[in-house]
Amino acid sequence: MDDRYGPAYLGAKDWFRATRADAAPVRTAAASAPAPIFELRELLHILRLRWPLIAFCVAALAIAAGIYGLTAPKRYIATTQLLIDTRGLKVIEGDINQRFENADTLNADLESQLRILTSNAVLHTVVDREHLTNDPDYVPRPGLLGRLRAMVLGRPAGTADPEAMAAAVLEKALTVRRSERSFVVDVAVAASTPQKAARLAQAVSEAYIDEQVNTRQLVTKRLGEEVAARLKDLRTQVEAAEKRVEDYKAKNNLVFSNGKLTLDQDAGELTTQLNIARGRTARARARVDQIRSLGSRASQEAAAEVLDSAAIVQLRLRLAEATRQENDLRQSLGPRHPELATATARVAEARRAIDQEVARRRQAAELELTQSLNNEKAIVAQLDRTQKATTDAGQSLIGIRELERAADANRKVYEQFLVRAREITEQAGFQPNQTRIISPANEPAAPTGLSAPMLTILGGIAGLPLGVGLALLTHFFAASVAGGAASGAAGGAVSGSRPRPGAPLLKQTQRTTIPIFAEIDRAYVHQYVAKRKFQRALAPPPALNEVAGLIKRLAPDDPLRIILVCSVDDSEIGSEFSLALASSFAWEGLDVIAVDGDITTMGLSQLSGSAGKAGLYDQLDQGMNIEGSVQWKRNGLPHLLSAAMADDKPVSREVRRDLVDRLERLCANVNMLVIDAGLAVSNPFIGLLAEAASDCIIATDANEADATKIEAVFDAVSRASSLHPQLVSITGNRPPAQASVELPPVATQVDSPNTDKHDEHRKKRWYFGRQRIVGESKPEKT
Repeated sequence: MDDRYGPAYLGAKDWFRATRADAAPVRTAAASAPAPIFELRELLHILRLRWPLIAFCVAALAIAAGIYGLTAPKRYIATTQLLIDTRGLKVIEGDINQRFENADTLNADLESQLRILTSNAVLHTVVDREHLTNDPDYVPRPGLLGRLRAMVLGRPAGTADPEAMAAAVLEKALTVRRSERSFVVDVAVAASTPQKAARLAQAVSEAYIDEQVNTRQLVTKRLGEEVAARLKDLRTQVEAAEKRVEDYKAKNNLVFSNGKLTLDQDAGELTTQLNIARGRTARARARVDQIRSLGSRASQEAAAEVLDSAAIVQLRLRLAEATRQENDLRQSLGPRHPELATATARVAEARRAIDQEVARRRQAAELELTQSLNNEKAIVAQLDRTQKATTDAGQSLIGIRELERAADANRKVYEQFLVRAREITEQAGFQPNQTRIISPANEPAAPTGLSAPMLTILGGIAGLPLGVGLALLTHFFAASVAGGAASGAAGGAVSGSRPRPGAPLLKQTQRTTIPIFAEIDRAYVHQYVAKRKFQRALAPPPALNEVAGLIKRLAPDDPLRIILVCSVDDSEIGSEFSLALASSFAWEGLDVIAVDGDITTMGLSQLSGSAGKAGLYDQLDQGMNIEGSVQWKRNGLPHLLSAAMADDKPVSREVRRDLVDRLERLCANVNMLVIDAGLAVSNPFIGLLAEAASDCIIATDANEADATKIEAVFDAVSRASSLHPQLVSITGNRPPAQASVELPPVATQVDSPNTDKHDEHRKKRWYFGRQRIVGESKPEKT
């Protein structure tokens, strides 16, 4: 439970006085009243007698209704019209979106889209985009009743998820209606301002459209991944099936070419070759037979004509020329003339040459016939072997065909999935959905609900029967009391009145203070800061070490912390304490940055000598590299970061968020940040500093403690964050043994029985409730 919202705050008062003045006058009667009779005349008489009560009820309810109408938050409703056509555009044949043509199915799908419009996915998107978690209309801060209810129920206030709270409120303010028998949907959002209502209505519609687009992309991506994973399996199956086919072919010596068995092709080719060889053999045999049939010399001339060749033609020309010369000489010379004998010899020689050439041609024809016969026999033998191998391979073809069918089936499925994967990939680049905003939201001109005058009239009308009822009840109750008093008069004096109230009761409450978390003599702090000069590491005094140890124990398991130190007044106590605290942490080996967060006085910058250098608040709107502005020191010394180069930096709402980002980025580089916020009530950045901080320390002068100022600092920090500030009392310049400065006397202060060395310089008190000082504004000096 948050300690700031407990009974110590709710019940803390200095003095109060209670009186009981609610006694009513005694009404007595001498005789009992008769039973009332409901007659119109008596009813009118009763109303006439009790008209002030009736008028009071009418006026009270009318005024209450009028005040409610004037003070109640206005509600503005803005409407956006959406066209939701779930059928979409059919761009490709294999679209992943399922399209419905049946009217009932279309209506069911449209109703589903209406539920999606009010789903958490759309609402949380709107909450994130519009930053509704920072809007008090959607995430209200816990009020007084909320804190009391949290205390009673045992639940800390404000622990619910802000995003879920904002989404729940937005869901209640969202109304989705479908126009009858159409695809047009009205999205209405109620808000406190016309601008917010129009903005949220538009944001809900855009978030729905974006959700549809994102859903399609996610579905397409997931489906693509699943198809891709399936493609790998199918590819493996196809490769395995094809490998089985090839292994079976190799095992059974089956060779295919162009989808046909090579044995069948070889058989066909051999058959063709055999036919050609047989034709060649037949021609060679006919030629040989024709040449053999020529036996005589005359037949040799005929054979020469049959064996027509260039050599035969030349020899025949020689024979003809020799025969002509012989005939010429035989006519002119005698039979024994030598020239005639020579001519006869030439004729005989020509005939021998022809005979020799014919014989040679006969031998060549016979040789060709022999070769043709041998070739034909070889082809026949090879054809017989091929036909036998084909017959043997017939049984193996049955198994190979079964394996090929399985491989073809796997290949077809793989190709279909490959095409489908390509289609899905292409579908991710376009949106066939026709959902669009056909009527953007406009700012409503007037709020919804009844106006204040109308509420006043209705309140007066409602007060009339209430007043009449109260008048009748009052009349009958008075009559019954009078009757009871009259019946008791016969038996003696019976008092029907209440006793007189006594004197006003006076009750004194205990004065409460903020418990002092720790206290330290200012001499230790001042002297330590003055001696160091930030040139060399110097061991802190034990008292400062003890205070630093107490602060470290607030969150011992948090290695990255931002400690915010606030001052109650404009003195240098807060800046000195911040610098001394950072130096103590640095002496212990922690990587610490002392940050000057007071842009007004820049106290820490003045003490550390870093004034006038670029600092935390410089160039908030330009994304300055804040790490480059830190004055990095060696081990044992805290790093320094000034406030700003000048103290006239404007405070702009557009750049304030960059301050928290800078602090978080700095804290990510070191172990701890110690921020001197200066006077919290005058620091314009105290809200953002408190939001970024993990702990808050309030440093105050014990001799000049002002309850009102301390309370103002607590409120400034509490309004901006859920921090629980701790009060550190800085006492005057006295020896450590006397450093026991306290605020005004507190009756509830009890020292812990377990005392140790830390109890000499601090007193730690715990209670449930908000820390608040009530009593004198300035305590007496010790």
